[in-house]
Amino acid sequence: NYMALTKDSAIEFYDGNVKIINPDGEVQAEFPYSRYLSYIEEKRYGWTYAKFAYLKGVDESKGIVQVGPTPRMNVNDRASTEMADAELKEFKRKFGSPTHTTILFDYARLIELLYACERAKELLEDDSITRENVRVNFSPRRGIGIGVVEAPRGTLAHQYILNEHGRLEELKLIIPTQVNNAAINVNVKDAASEFIHKGVIKPGLLNRIEMVVRAYDPCIKCAARTVGDYIKVDILDYDGRIIKTTSR
Repeated sequence: NYMALTKDSAIEFYDGNVKIINPDGEVQAEFPYSRYLSYIEEKRYGWTYAKFAYLKGVDESKGIVQVGPTPRMNVNDRASTEMADAELKEFKRKFGSPTHTTILFDYARLIELLYACERAKELLEDDSITRENVRVNFSPRRGIGIGVVEAPRGTLAHQYILNEHGRLEELKLIIPTQVNNAAINVNVKDAASEFIHKGVIKPGLLNRIEMVVRAYDPCIKCAARTVGDYIKVDILDYDGRIIKTTSR
């Protein structure tokens, strides 16, 4: 599945709805950002500090979601600027829509850079955003705030819960690497299956795995959040038996 913000079927980074499509391009869900946590859930596993995120209400294998530059191209039909629109059209013509080729993340990033340059010029020429009245007055109060944006790595969600003094009591983050974690692991497994056969490893395995992971530009430290638990290292012998455990 692919997920991204969308507004009038155009690539969007701050506004619009969150849209999810399946591998065939069919819309699985489209919802306002305020309902993000109704559709996406976190999961933890004992073998990693990094959290994962899946679609709610479906099996994990069907709930894997990919976010980032290529999913933004898959979910949307246009970029809304002239040159980026032309390049996105060519991207879809060459590779199909949706495309499932992970390595295209960098190509998609180039389209977004082109869009950013065109859009920056439009904004710099917009008098309505260069005026001096830019501050919003407010009074502290209890409430819940949810925000969803498209970060470079993909869809990023924050939820803040404030007390009556406007102080933060609880914070929940679902960051792009969490959402992509399952897809990254599937891609690594696919790469390993291609290069390992009956115990024989073909040359190029490590390069392929690195290439797959690097395409996502993952930030594991962003996806890992733990309090009170310290790192533990198991030292194994040649037969896989634990001979020593060290921690701090």
